[in-house]
Amino acid sequence: MGGIVSGGAALAFATGVFETKDIDFYFKDEISYIMAHLAVIDDPTIDVNFYIDEPHELHDMSVVMCDLGPDGVRMTPQCRASLDSGISDVYLTSVIYPIRTAARMFKYHERLGIKFRVAEIVAFCGIYDLSSDVCQEVMKLAV
Repeated sequence: MGGIVSGGAALAFATGVFETKDIDFYFKDEISYIMAHLAVIDDPTIDVNFYIDEPHELHDMSVVMCDLGPDGVRMTPQCRASLDSGISDVYLTSVIYPIRTAARMFKYHERLGIKFRVAEIVAFCGIYDLSSDVCQEVMKLAV
């Protein structure tokens, strides 16, 4: 249908370091997006998303800004920098479910040793009014 795999599944494929339990497909064409969504509506391991410019434009962390399409793997400069430095940016305007973002921060720390900047963690916790317990745990991932 012309979709692109983007995010953790593309990163797992690219690095070969970990396995993923779900796959996020991204579509730029509305008809393909709708057809794909209907085809997998009952499959909780597949998410179908629509994008405007780039599939990774919706990601909440730079470390997962990786795409897998017909031309192979494409790591954005942000993804490559995160992997090289071990530090991922958090894109606060892309956070939809803050608790899921926090869980994903732990997931990529466990999988790849990724850390996050103190200022971004503080902003993340403050903007999304996360509990002090969650913030204390996430702060353990700070660099």
